[in-house]
Amino acid sequence: IGKLPVGARAIGLSGAYAAAADDPAAVSWNPAALSRIDRLTLQAAHVEESADVRVEHLLYARPVLGGGTLGAVVSVLSLPAVVELREDVLGNYLGPGASRAAWQYRAAVGYGQSLGDVAGLGVLGPLARQGSLGGALTLLGESLAGARASAVSADLGYLYDDPALGRSVGLAVRSLGVPAGGSPLPVTGQAGVAQAAGSLLVEAD
Repeated sequence: IGKLPVGARAIGLSGAYAAAADDPAAVSWNPAALSRIDRLTLQAAHVEESADVRVEHLLYARPVLGGGTLGAVVSVLSLPAVVELREDVLGNYLGPGASRAAWQYRAAVGYGQSLGDVAGLGVLGPLARQGSLGGALTLLGESLAGARASAVSADLGYLYDDPALGRSVGLAVRSLGVPAGGSPLPVTGQAGVAQAAGSLLVEAD
């Protein structure tokens, strides 16, 4: 479930969202972009991957004291039930056994802060005055036929906005994680540039 995209607009842009994010899905793409959200925002999505595979998303963002924005994303992936196979002591098949549920979840909370709103940082130049920083923590978990596993990962992001040129640059590093079951989480990076031209937005990651 950690690889499933979040957010209708992000999916519509084929994941080119590091610099274009402006909704609660920024928690998963570039948490620094949460700083663009200036009002309470709630989103929900239901995705039918197949007859037995469903994904539910709930997204939330709200400005908080200090000028930053807090965001959260909860996703649940429902998988087909796993049916046990019964055997005798000789290994002969005795028919189906109990049916066990299978599911995965992802819960993430992030914070984005415009550096220009932080006293004293403006003297560091335009990268600070027009930039934002953000971070997110994600809890991943799964249950498969009664066996459970979980992992925690961290994401970091930076966003630079130049309103005069209508241009944005986003950088994100994701899945800086704690190993789950001895296997490290795959660390990924994403960089993107978004250019606005009237009502047209060109984004490349």
